[in-house]
Amino acid sequence: MIELKGINRLNPETLKVVPPSPVSEIEVDSLTPATVIWGRLLKKHPEIISIDIAHYPSQAHGTSDRYWTHTIPAMVAEQTLTKGLVPNANERLEDAFAISSLVGVSVSKDPIDDREGYYALWIEGGSKYPEAYRAFVTLDLETQANDRTLRSILNPLSHIDCNWYLLQSGASYHLILDDLVSPKELINNWAGLINLLNPTPSWEESLGHLNFFRRYDIGDALRQAGNDVVSLRRLVQELLPEFGHIDQPDKLKQTRLVDVRWVLHSIGEICDLLEGRNTSAAFLRISGSKRYESPPLLTAEKDNLGLKVYRPKSNVFMSKQAEFPFDCDTCVL
Repeated sequence: MIELKGINRLNPETLKVVPPSPVSEIEVDSLTPATVIWGRLLKKHPEIISIDIAHYPSQAHGTSDRYWTHTIPAMVAEQTLTKGLVPNANERLEDAFAISSLVGVSVSKDPIDDREGYYALWIEGGSKYPEAYRAFVTLDLETQANDRTLRSILNPLSHIDCNWYLLQSGASYHLILDDLVSPKELINNWAGLINLLNPTPSWEESLGHLNFFRRYDIGDALRQAGNDVVSLRRLVQELLPEFGHIDQPDKLKQTRLVDVRWVLHSIGEICDLLEGRNTSAAFLRISGSKRYESPPLLTAEKDNLGLKVYRPKSNVFMSKQAEFPFDCDTCVL
């Protein structure tokens, strides 16, 4: 059972806590790929006029210094992704493809007209930067994908007053909340989710040396920095050397259930936007890669009817990711 404590650690304006949703398990022949999920999101949010797709040499974590980003009209991306395809997927096969959580949005009273106008301009070979940006709240998680860790993730997520998708990425999971927030609100949402998914400290000693940053929550630190770009960049610079990845053990580095390095790099990208530069941010993989032939696949979702867990008849992933050492019965909100 989840103990409902410390609810004030969540941002009351974003991640609201509600009673847990009813859970149903559904056996399926195959799981829905990430491309189709992103296509659904674009269809549900007609205010989105553009989205960025990146391709890069496949590697274990993040992107390399060699990557390319394409800004795609939402109309094109929706049609392509809904079919399970990747826009501009005529690149080298060894490259992986990822999608930005940051999207260009309409600022007019007729977003459909704006979406069509952006598409028409693109067809004619023109381009322009969106006048405004919003973001889906997304997360990259760090633990082996199995029933034990899935339960531990679903327990706290079932209390969030928001629809969401949880995709098995092969090594771990990707989380997508079906809600668009401002870039400034995105950082507060990450802070709340890090606190929400940060297990109790009973096993914390096993995660590396004790240091200053362990004595307070990473989520609290992000909140304290607020939207001050100087403070955020300083925090990113201080925290990055302290965190590693669970599949690359280092006794001098910490790990969390949330991939903190992914969040910190994404905050750096959001800071670029807050400083007036047009950029992409918070990319999640949507294609197969050298490491995994399959793209991330939908394993659970929460909608207005409750929480659904999908059970495929065969496992398409052979994960070698380490399991994060926490007890699924002691997660505390």
